[in-house]
Amino acid sequence: MKYSTNILINHSVNNPEISYTVQYLSEAADYIGHISLEKQKRHKEDEGQSSFNPTATFIIAGQIGNEAHGAYMIYPEGNSITTSRQTPYLQIGESKYCKPVLDRFIKMQTHLDEAGRCCLISMDSTIRSNASVGPPIELLIYRKDSLVLDEYYCFDADDEYLLTIKRC
Repeated sequence: MKYSTNILINHSVNNPEISYTVQYLSEAADYIGHISLEKQKRHKEDEGQSSFNPTATFIIAGQIGNEAHGAYMIYPEGNSITTSRQTPYLQIGESKYCKPVLDRFIKMQTHLDEAGRCCLISMDSTIRSNASVGPPIELLIYRKDSLVLDEYYCFDADDEYLLTIKRC
């Protein structure tokens, strides 16, 4: 499946399909941050929502056209960060169990397939230590310059590959 440079976002009842064209992944991250802030503001102002927290963190990754591939984590405040040599991966959520595994094995030169296995091992570490985390585990691998998202995996609790990782 090929993806274009248009991001179609359905975020408004009055205008159900808004097309926004970007040239760079960083522009897409900025746009998502802007929309997130807009939505948070709207929901924070709703009456009767005093205990509702509308904040969210996002990761957007991929490649647009011939531009370099990349990944951005978009914070609830609307700003974003990207990967670097010092931080070769981005992570949302619980980090105290799986981050040590990722820090130890993931480097900029780590082969993508090995990085995927390390991510699954780190998720298994979190599952073992935190009863609120569990399968399914989803993994999407994007290969540089492919411009396709065709390596999607969903591992249920009884998946043989996941069980093999658990036994190691």
